[in-house]
Amino acid sequence: MMEFMHKQEDETLKKVVALWDKYLVSGQWTVVSNQCWNRFEPFWELPEDVLEDFRKSDLVLFKGDANSRRVHGDLRWPATTPTKSFTNYLTDHVSIMMVRTLKSETASGISEAKVEELKAKHKETGDEWDWLSTGQYGIVQFIGK
Repeated sequence: MMEFMHKQEDETLKKVVALWDKYLVSGQWTVVSNQCWNRFEPFWELPEDVLEDFRKSDLVLFKGDANSRRVHGDLRWPATTPTKSFTNYLTDHVSIMMVRTLKSETASGISEAKVEELKAKHKETGDEWDWLSTGQYGIVQFIGK
């Protein structure tokens, strides 16, 4: 990915890539591969070596709907459920951030007012919950340690 990004002409992207390179070279950021990222199990079943890497970190970023679903155990929590209430298996050790486009009916940490607003907006489509899976909305969540 970094090789591809280095070839781009956009000046803003060049600045971002330079900063990311600096973080990677200095060891401030690390990239660690593990076969667990290719499996479907919920993240509360992560291997101990991955959890140990997390414990050494200040922040772990999960990107994408599939990873968010694994944080949630792929369970359909009420959308207003506080995310911290079921992520202690991670957040007892490290702060996490999830960045995703909503493409499944798995969500949490959304205010009651926002849920009601989106349900009302989508009720006219015949499914007041379709906003969770259309890919039309995104969410960024920070859950502190």
